[in-house]
Amino acid sequence: RKISEFGTCTHKTYSVQPDHIFAQYMIENGATRGKKTKQKREVPVWIMEGNKNIQREFLSGFQGGDGSRISIQKNENYDKVSIGRTQQTADENNHESIKHYMEQIQQLFTNLDITTIIHQKENVFSLSFHCTIGSIYKYSEIIGYRYCQEKTQTSNIIIEYIRTREILRI
Repeated sequence: RKISEFGTCTHKTYSVQPDHIFAQYMIENGATRGKKTKQKREVPVWIMEGNKNIQREFLSGFQGGDGSRISIQKNENYDKVSIGRTQQTADENNHESIKHYMEQIQQLFTNLDITTIIHQKENVFSLSFHCTIGSIYKYSEIIGYRYCQEKTQTSNIIIEYIRTREILRI
């Protein structure tokens, strides 16, 4: 486990070294290896063309690793439920690959009726989510954080508030 700090952000990264057979299997099925910012990335065809369950599980894992948690933003007048942007950083020679990758991720969300917008600022590509109560409810029901216990725990109270609010509307 490596912990590094950049400005006000603390990054926790883990080195995972599965046995050779499993690693080979993952690479043959489209997994990226090495430093992500320098790798050409593409969502594997079997995911892009897979059924909605496959796409949902891929996005849940992706968001569990690289996505933001559901949170409440407070200001003077009201509290707003939101989802932060999901970001991917590209090496200066890898912009087109990461842009294409984020467009593929956006298409997977669109396939599940979740609205996103792609943004680019220098070498950072990000997806923002439509942050109405209804769209965050849909995101929590379809995608969620099944593969990240920390995001599940920190988002749970907010998700339950959203679910209760949606149920009472019906």
